[in-house]
Amino acid sequence: MAMTQDDNEDLCRVGPGTVMGELLRQYWHPVLHSDQLAADGAPIQVRLLGEDFVAFRASDGRVGFFHEKCPHRGASLVLARNEDNGLRCIYHAWKFDVEGRVVHLPTEQDHDAEAQARCVKLRRHPVREEGGLVWVYPGGRPVPAPFPAFDLLALPQERRYLRSGPVHCNWVQIMEAFHDSSHVEQLHRDTLFGPDARMTPLREARLRTRARTEFIDAPWGLREAAVRTLPDGTRSANIKAFVAPHHVLLPSEPGRPATLVTAVPIDDTHTRLFFLSGERRPRPIDPAEAFGGRVADPHDFRGDIGTPETAWGQDREAMRRGHANGLVGKSVIQEDVVVAESMGPIADRSYEHPTAVDAGIVRIRERLLAAARALRATGAVPPGLAGDTDYGRIRTLVTFLAPGENWGEINLHTRWEQVLQEHTPASTSPQRKPSA
Repeated sequence: MAMTQDDNEDLCRVGPGTVMGELLRQYWHPVLHSDQLAADGAPIQVRLLGEDFVAFRASDGRVGFFHEKCPHRGASLVLARNEDNGLRCIYHAWKFDVEGRVVHLPTEQDHDAEAQARCVKLRRHPVREEGGLVWVYPGGRPVPAPFPAFDLLALPQERRYLRSGPVHCNWVQIMEAFHDSSHVEQLHRDTLFGPDARMTPLREARLRTRARTEFIDAPWGLREAAVRTLPDGTRSANIKAFVAPHHVLLPSEPGRPATLVTAVPIDDTHTRLFFLSGERRPRPIDPAEAFGGRVADPHDFRGDIGTPETAWGQDREAMRRGHANGLVGKSVIQEDVVVAESMGPIADRSYEHPTAVDAGIVRIRERLLAAARALRATGAVPPGLAGDTDYGRIRTLVTFLAPGENWGEINLHTRWEQVLQEHTPASTSPQRKPSA
């Protein structure tokens, strides 16, 4: 069933005062790579949930995150001097420390400055650095919400591969692209299953049969599996996780890095997409093995993928020769970005006709809307924020199922520990089907 226009508006709009914007402000969001901020370096403008902020790294290495406008007369603090553990506005030289306190008012008389400083309120938000990322809590609670401490964030730097980039559309449609299993063998046929692809029995299973979508609600979001039954009766399951409000843990084959995708709303029609791949085995990560492969610029995976006016560089001659989508030379990530942007700035879901394979995506929409409306109506605790979610134990996997095995009953954390033992750094053995 298609959504109503009102439901779609509530789902997609993120600015102050919107129902989804209120929900999103209850969570932590990655906004920058840590290496983008240098001590005493240039402040960086960050747009998040339709509002403008400034981020900077102070002399002692701490990160500050403020409302962009100076509370004196509204000049941009992106232009400020960053020195001596604070930002100094270039307009009247008011200075703010990392906590947002006014520490110097050179334009005021000495006897007025202290009292004036106490009255000035600069909007400042809590910050954490985890997994090579700067995370921000934009909510107004005195105690920030629980942090989503995914296990990939705790891996040492040499076992992580981080990249991000802008997407010119609403956050929901690009997030859904990475939860959609049924498009993979169609859109990404040449990218993931072409002559140069490293095929495995699990990948071959994807090409040999259609999947059935099944899902299970979780306190933190949703677990979904694309289950396939081969002609010989063997079954496989691609098990992924949606973690509220905007994370997708992609399913990874044994012996491959795991990947966390996060679609952070810049505003209603722009998104910053983060990919954090992690090697759980005790060895450095190979970026070529990570989802989407190595990118030229980790701060902008988008590159020059084209525009709607150029059909994103689609090669029709290549399509006549058999290429699946004509987006020759683009990565799997770039292919998903092109399709998401082709839907327009905000997809019109009242026009859609979802089918059984879209059941998980439809359920995610339902859960987000229900959580947002319950928060506004009764102050209900959003998914994952009750304090009992162990984000570090959430796992996903691509696996063959033993006869009679139910994917929903698998302890994925335990199964992953078994996978790690089987796939040591020196192991090159292929994935095998489990016996009965």
